Amino acid sequence: MDATPTNDGLDEAIEAAIDALDPSGLLRDGMNLDRLLKDDELRAMVLGPAHEKIRAFTAQQAGMARTVARSARMLVTRGWSIGDQPVSILEQACDLVAAHKPEDADSLMAAVWDADWRVARTVARVRMLRRDDTTARITDQRARLLTRAQEHHLAERYDASIMILLAQIEGIVIDRASGAKFFTKNKPADMGSPTPLVNFLGGMSILQELMRASSDETVADGALLRHAIMHGRELAYDTKVNSAKCWALLDTIAVWAGAVSNTHSN
Repeated sequence: MDATPTNDGLDEAIEAAIDALDPSGLLRDGMNLDRLLKDDELRAMVLGPAHEKIRAFTAQQAGMARTVARSARMLVTRGWSIGDQPVSILEQACDLVAAHKPEDADSLMAAVWDADWRVARTVARVRMLRRDDTTARITDQRARLLTRAQEHHLAERYDASIMILLAQIEGIVIDRASGAKFFTKNKPADMGSPTPLVNFLGGMSILQELMRASSDETVADGALLRHAIMHGRELAYDTKVNSAKCWALLDTIAVWAGAVSNTHSN
């Protein structure tokens, strides 16, 4: 099911993120060091044989920035958090969406979460959110439940994995956002991050809006809508793609929560 973005500030957010990726403007302006060193002799004197290596590295970084911006437009608006996805997968998925094969793009992105180590790493990131002895017990219990979600996901029991993941995403946000919720329309949590690109790369503000939408009737469309799923109004939610989307979002939420905790402790 295609998700229709309702965030009017998406383009502005993308531009702001590119600025954060590239404050000097080198990547945006063509990744050409000649802009700074126009004279061949000066360039050779300053950079020497490293010039071409630097040029190649800068071009590579620019390509990554373009992929991120493209992915935000094509994949985040389909419900994917792209914060820690392989760049090569993002490029292929974007190409599939552009070729009018969005379901194939979703399948490609979901396959990333077939890897046991990747799911386990997300659980470990949640476990690392402990701040003291008091929060250690709560964090360990979250990790215990997420380990069960890991088992369910890898065993293709997506009905169970999704329920646990949605609950823990909400719980982590409530704990870190002074009681504000991720999936609510009434005074939702501010998902801005002290780490500039976490919110953009994770697409949290966009996913927050997409996933908190309600359903006016009972359906079996396979949509990843938290309220419809939890209240029994979306009856075909239990898919590999939806479970993988939840893992991708949880991974970003864990990074966000860690950044928020570090800021508070400082």
